[in-house]
Amino acid sequence: MMKNNRKGGANGLTGAEEIESVDKRNITGLFFARFLRSCSMNLQRPVLPTFASSLGADSEKMGMIQSISTLVALPSSLFLGRIADRFGRKIMFTASMVLTSLSRAIYGLSTNWVHFFPASIIGSISFRTYRPLSATIGAESTVKKSRALILSLLSLGWTIPGFFLPYIAGVLAESIGERAVIWISAGSAAIGVVTAWTIIRETYRFEPESLELRNSLKELLKPNNELKDIYLLKSIDSISYGIWMRGVLFMFMVDAFQVTPSYLGALSSLRNVLTAAMGPIAGWFSDRVGRKELLVISEIFGILTLLALVLLPDPKAIKIYYPVLVSGIIATWSSPYSALLAERTSMKNRVTEMSKIDFLSSLIGLPFPFLGGFLFRRFGWHAPFLLALPLTFLSLVA
Repeated sequence: MMKNNRKGGANGLTGAEEIESVDKRNITGLFFARFLRSCSMNLQRPVLPTFASSLGADSEKMGMIQSISTLVALPSSLFLGRIADRFGRKIMFTASMVLTSLSRAIYGLSTNWVHFFPASIIGSISFRTYRPLSATIGAESTVKKSRALILSLLSLGWTIPGFFLPYIAGVLAESIGERAVIWISAGSAAIGVVTAWTIIRETYRFEPESLELRNSLKELLKPNNELKDIYLLKSIDSISYGIWMRGVLFMFMVDAFQVTPSYLGALSSLRNVLTAAMGPIAGWFSDRVGRKELLVISEIFGILTLLALVLLPDPKAIKIYYPVLVSGIIATWSSPYSALLAERTSMKNRVTEMSKIDFLSSLIGLPFPFLGGFLFRRFGWHAPFLLALPLTFLSLVA
């Protein structure tokens, strides 16, 4: 029987802000849940652009799908964060995994690019629920002195499948078809549902309150002034990265260079290997030097990536610099950002605050994936990157 190191018993913490020692069971369960969700994502991501193209979609249409799905998903994800703070992290985390599997299944059933709308909406709700809950469970299962390092090691559950699965997915897509690979992706997410429910235990649950809807909505939409620097940074990033990265960059490559699924898979695999190598170093550095310093480095990697995409728009060159630079963006952002938010929010409203930041920043960045696709279709390869570049410079000031 594993010793329970949580004040408050098996149902989770009821008031303490920190546990006494690392909850190894939760870290293990979260690792495997992330691993399986990552398997699902890394199987789908390299094949979705060419699958979408075969159904009549282009980068502009995919950008529109991204923007509309975000618009629909944002309000629901915000309230799901409040529900998680009131009734527990575990049940909502498991529900987000169910939605992931459902989204993949709808993609697999699609016979027209229009069918991507419900799949993308459900996937967006899943991701926006999963992300703050995963970070919260991880933070509440660790202690402050080693939090960023453990979170970066925990992120290996997310990055390890990316070592090989994107390339394998690309090769499989060229032999058995994109649709079959997407169904395998749905199965991986379904196994993740079982893993999350059976291994992870509740970290914290606040006694449910009756909340008057109008006051609750007003509270949810009001930014926390103590986190205004994070709101600003996330909002700028939501605009700049929305223009060129989130959901549209690989589609740009398909439209501009007619790259294959195996090419996109190789890009993703190389990026994930380097992210895994850099992540623990970034986490260690964050614990010793500071969270914000790592976030600044992440923005510098973003600027370098945009400059490279503008100056070297060649598939062979992209295959070299894209994995290096984008892995830098991810590794120096993920665990420092999660640790920073965990340490600047109260346990009682942690998921709500994380969801609120995501909601308001994403709302600001809502039209920009569509704008990126529009600029690409009308003005060519360089246009979205040139627009995003000064915005990313601005994030250094924030």
